[in-house]
Amino acid sequence: MTRLTWPDAYYVQYRWDANNRIEDAHIGSRILAHVDYDAQSRREWVTYDNGNTVYHGYSGLGDLNNLDHTFGSASLNYSFTYNGVGQMLSRTMSDPTFAWDDPQTLLKSYQVNGLNQYTDINGVTPGYDNNGNMTSNGQQIPLGQAHKPTSRGADLREQIQRRAH
Repeated sequence: MTRLTWPDAYYVQYRWDANNRIEDAHIGSRILAHVDYDAQSRREWVTYDNGNTVYHGYSGLGDLNNLDHTFGSASLNYSFTYNGVGQMLSRTMSDPTFAWDDPQTLLKSYQVNGLNQYTDINGVTPGYDNNGNMTSNGQQIPLGQAHKPTSRGADLREQIQRRAH
């Protein structure tokens, strides 16, 4: 077991399995959480001492496609979709009352091009420079413009970048 101790002497112990994965978190003899893994050594189930669980479901390509939380009589499911190269296309949530963000952001859709650039992020078109670097997200201050560095090193970096173009 590995023990993590805080300055106030509170501690948690971790038990590891034969594959060097966390199996349990303990306080004394009390198991706070137990982790089960699938045949590919991916986290599949986490069971907490209060009976709450988290299930991780994966696609045939290994992408996380379900994250199911069960707590008491309630549950919450996240579903994800990806394209063929593992880029997330969408994320949905079963119950927006648990959202930490504005509910209108619960469904995100992404479109990508052959250069691995986003061409659409939930209906917004990001901007790119001639080298393919994202320069704006289409909504906020262009990337890199929120704070202009004034140090000599930053000035040199900008001169090198200008010369390279």
